Amino acid sequence: MRTEIITGASVIEKGRTGRIRGVGVGREQNVHVGRAAWALCLFGVILALLGQYWDYRATPPGGATGGLLVVVLFAAPSAVFGAMGSLILARGRSNRIGWLFCAQGIAWAVGDSFSGGYATLSLEFSPGSLPGGEWAALVNDVGFVLIAGFFALILLFFPTGEMPSARWTAVFFGIVAGMVGSVVGGLLSPGLVSDFQVSNPMAVAGAFGEAARLLRGPSMALILFGLLSSFASVLVRMRRATGIERHQIKWFLFAAAVFISVAFFIALSNLFFPRLLDIEGPAGVMLMLSAFAALMALPVGAGIAILRYRLYDIDRIISRTLAYGLLTAVLAGGYFLGVLALQSILPLSDDSPLIVAASTLAVVAAFGPLRTRVKHSVDRRFNRSRYDAELTVETLGNRLRSEVEIDSLASHLVEVVDKTMAPAHISLWLREEPTT
Repeated sequence: MRTEIITGASVIEKGRTGRIRGVGVGREQNVHVGRAAWALCLFGVILALLGQYWDYRATPPGGATGGLLVVVLFAAPSAVFGAMGSLILARGRSNRIGWLFCAQGIAWAVGDSFSGGYATLSLEFSPGSLPGGEWAALVNDVGFVLIAGFFALILLFFPTGEMPSARWTAVFFGIVAGMVGSVVGGLLSPGLVSDFQVSNPMAVAGAFGEAARLLRGPSMALILFGLLSSFASVLVRMRRATGIERHQIKWFLFAAAVFISVAFFIALSNLFFPRLLDIEGPAGVMLMLSAFAALMALPVGAGIAILRYRLYDIDRIISRTLAYGLLTAVLAGGYFLGVLALQSILPLSDDSPLIVAASTLAVVAAFGPLRTRVKHSVDRRFNRSRYDAELTVETLGNRLRSEVEIDSLASHLVEVVDKTMAPAHISLWLREEPTT
């Protein structure tokens, strides 16, 4: 770094790096690819909404349904995956990842929403109202395999569009083999389609059909192994990555942590309070909304990482999430402990409003100091750059109050700027007061 301290006007110069974007053929190609991807996304969303609407119509009166909210929510995965893939392809970031996102959106639309709603209406609610209900049931039976497989491939190629190294090629072929084997085995296996209990219209009799049935188990095991291995590849990348790639992986891991936390909370709620999951109740609707929001955090987090939108905000977001999560847990625990303590100490009834008011006031009084302490602790651990910068600025402020030597002060100011901003070049101009 080159440093200059010049008398004159006050300014700090900093080097700037730029990037020349592709023009001409490359940009035109991105436009065509983006349009094709958006058309594919729209097609998937229409199929998903149509399938979920059929499923909504097939629900008997008084059945457990959240109304049109369910139609929108269950179609959301197709829309979000497709939209993220289209944005990635339109920006020309990573064609492989973008197409995998689009494929995941179509797989979710066709293999889950459309085929499931079509089969439900055709086979259960109004038999014979739509032709080919057993074929839709078969597609729905093998659709989840494609959803799991494409998700494993997204993990394997995230965020660069390339595998971590050539050694992971075996995982890639294992996932593809598992997808092909599971689909072929599901399409040709004799017997009933599990969810709808109709005969498989593509079943093959004899030894070949039995071989197809036996093929499904090992193929699904390959996909499960591929999912675990692909997630491990993200962790391996995290250990090796620096700069932009490291922040990209942080975005995805943050989204994964949100999804796992919400899923764990819903599982506990279902275990201890099973009636909460009644879709007609407000608590059930809120849990369903939380589950889908957490699920959508995965493609949204990955898309943000690849598009590099507000990429470097991830440390601040993680620290704020942890800080307010811990703060909420501590305050909630303190509130309940306060209620229990006051109930045992004061000669009042358990439902006395005085106890509730006193506990609430204690929590409100503790919020400010506790928030400052928790935020400081979390920033020191998870948002170190901000913490170090604030500490450096505080040190500079203390130095300014006691320093009177201009040369020493200028040298210290340049040192602080270099430490916090790391520019390629610094020029500090000091304006001289005119003499009279």
